[in-house]
Amino acid sequence: MLKELLEKRFTAKWWSDKPVEKEKLNYILDCTYLAPSKNGKWNYEIFVLGNSEKANEIKQWLYWENTYCIDGERIKEGPIGNRRYNGQVLAPTVLIWVAKNKNRETFNDCLVSSTITMIAAEEQGVNTGFNGCLGEIATAEKLGRGYSGHASIILGLGYIDKIDDKVQREVFKQGEKHGFDYGNVDVSITKGPNRNKRPVIDNLIHHI
Repeated sequence: MLKELLEKRFTAKWWSDKPVEKEKLNYILDCTYLAPSKNGKWNYEIFVLGNSEKANEIKQWLYWENTYCIDGERIKEGPIGNRRYNGQVLAPTVLIWVAKNKNRETFNDCLVSSTITMIAAEEQGVNTGFNGCLGEIATAEKLGRGYSGHASIILGLGYIDKIDDKVQREVFKQGEKHGFDYGNVDVSITKGPNRNKRPVIDNLIHHI
């Protein structure tokens, strides 16, 4: 079952207005809560952005000001029009892992927790999209954690609006083109971003 979920999964970027059902979200968060932690420390917090006015304000800030890229660099200086945006942060539900201190052990905990969350969501038929292109300190500050916290990773949860035939969609703001984002591209389309870079299994997994 898990193998089948992973075979079908793709990074969701464009969302319908349909919210994640409460019972499904509760199940997902219960699985998140049960994720293991190195030495049982749990030196992180998870912020859940739903549909409140404050949550939507943070999502918009993340999308337009904190997570876009130019030439592969986050919020690089440059004119609008060629920015690549990260629609994962506009999902109906957005989870943000904020480490209480920046070290490898805590970052690994966040990765384990967010991966389990992704699997639980996909199990429930909820689409997911990871984003690691963010300002760690600025995002933690936005969430009220100041310089003591570092946002490690974001996971969008929801339902896509449609599957795309093309790899990209253009992004507009108030009628002006600001750039693009990748589409909701089915895994069968291998021309999508980085999909043709997956090595064959025998080159990745070695038995000794």
